[in-house]
Amino acid sequence: MTKISELKPRMALLKKIYDPETKEMLDRGLCLWFPGPNSFTGEDCIEFHVHGGPAVITSILNALAKLHFQLALPGEFTRRAFLNGKLDLTEAEGIGDLIEAETEKQRKQASNQTIGSLYHIYESWRIILLNILANLEAYIDFAEEHNVTSNVLEDTKINIQKLYIKIQQHLSDERKGEIFT
Repeated sequence: MTKISELKPRMALLKKIYDPETKEMLDRGLCLWFPGPNSFTGEDCIEFHVHGGPAVITSILNALAKLHFQLALPGEFTRRAFLNGKLDLTEAEGIGDLIEAETEKQRKQASNQTIGSLYHIYESWRIILLNILANLEAYIDFAEEHNVTSNVLEDTKINIQKLYIKIQQHLSDERKGEIFT
């Protein structure tokens, strides 16, 4: 096999690919090295772009097995990226939706989700809730000592109502994300 030390990160290089035991050349193909943590998954990854004949593929897979490498299972790159903190759950779900997209509208929506469109919505809600919680805790802990006014309770009620409306509007999209055609 080509040695990792011969490869440059994130650069496609045409290399001879050898069997690690027999030293027989199996193919010439493009090799791309993605060292972690700056890869999609956060782990070291390598891609081989080789000639697609069954004998070539089988020989390269057998050579990789001799080195204790394994093929990625469906969804494994996304799962590993999520587990390594490279994607949040909404982005990971967006990748699944992108793979399953059958129409241009589905593709566009899924693509937006993979770059964080839902994350930004949910993160804004989280920040609102944290602010509400902080104000209520300050009111409970310091109301008597520091003359924290009861406006905190009224402001909290208003902010909760506004957030409730935002969430209801988001949920009342009639599940358009699932029925785009």
